[in-house]
Amino acid sequence: MSPRIIHYSDVEKAYDTPERIGRFAGTVAAADGPDALVVGTGDNTGPGVLSLVTDGEQSLDLFTALTPAFETLGNHDFDHGLDATRDIIARSPQTWLTANAEEDGERFARRLTRPWASRTVDGQQLGFVGVTDPDTAAANPQATT
Repeated sequence: MSPRIIHYSDVEKAYDTPERIGRFAGTVAAADGPDALVVGTGDNTGPGVLSLVTDGEQSLDLFTALTPAFETLGNHDFDHGLDATRDIIARSPQTWLTANAEEDGERFARRLTRPWASRTVDGQQLGFVGVTDPDTAAANPQATT
């Protein structure tokens, strides 16, 4: 049997409706299992009305509920500024991956992130690399360059 990857992305505005984010979390949790790995690929902290009030911290409840293995950064994960993004990364249960998001010539939040990681799932070694769209800095003035 092959391992399964349960991938989510762009959760964004689902937080604004508690029933919607609850259904989403329940669906992911029901699909999870010993042969699966839950991962997120960005835009899971903002935008949305609730993220404006919490600076993206509403995502921490989802991350705690789902306990994803890995997450990477999308353009909206920088909506509330670099410090807010670093804080969410530090408080999240998952490992954040970013190979190409930079700040001052170094990997963004390099003490809190890794460029790549691997996990064994259902007896198979899987590798993951965090890649953020290179146009993120141009699209989001809060983002890194």
